[in-house]
Amino acid sequence: MTNHTLLNLLNAFAQGQTAFDNVLIKNANLQAQLLPFISLRKACMPGADFRHAVLPGANFEGAIFNGSNFEHANLLAANLTWANLAQANLGHTLLSVANLVGVNLANANLSGASLSGADLTSANLRNANLSGVNLKGTNLSKANLFGARIDAKALSEAILEFTVMPNGECVTHSQRSRPTVPNLANVISYTRLATALEPHRGMRPESAAPSASQSNATITAALLDETTAAAIAADRADTQHTWPGSLKNMSIKTSQ
Repeated sequence: MTNHTLLNLLNAFAQGQTAFDNVLIKNANLQAQLLPFISLRKACMPGADFRHAVLPGANFEGAIFNGSNFEHANLLAANLTWANLAQANLGHTLLSVANLVGVNLANANLSGASLSGADLTSANLRNANLSGVNLKGTNLSKANLFGARIDAKALSEAILEFTVMPNGECVTHSQRSRPTVPNLANVISYTRLATALEPHRGMRPESAAPSASQSNATITAALLDETTAAAIAADRADTQHTWPGSLKNMSIKTSQ
């Protein structure tokens, strides 16, 4: 591990550096930071504060973020494969089309998060809070949901292949519907994405959460067209069905 101070990391990012792989920073305060495309592969940053941070396209492969706070962060199309986010707070986090293969989210809070089109193959979601989450087109193949709190309606919209359900059953449920947010390449090219985010590289809003929220909305709008953005907003008005037992016993209302 490379022991970086937080100030050194932010200064280097402001100068155009984006790769900070293998860094070791405990309890880092990155609240409301604009850090698009930052790479923290195999970094060790337990207890980090990423609330309201704007991190689209970030690479957190194999990183350790256990106990960290990503509430209201923008992680659109981020790479979190095999990352450790056990007991992390990802409430209302944007994780659409993110790569979360093998991620450890045991006992994590993802209430109200958007995971549309995300890949959580082989993810560990034991005892996670997934209430109000958007799972349209989300791949939960071979994921472990044992003990998780989740809405039946949301779960019915995900891809379930040999998935361990909250009650311990292993089921397969074919879901052919396309995700609300398709592959990032079909929404916007990485060139346009980089162009939209370039003015914000290394910058921090003058105030904390409010300004970050405004910047977050502006950048997200640049990434998604109006139709897709409206669909994501509409998906948040989910009917609160709770997990009753096995999938075959669920009573689900479907909108026409």
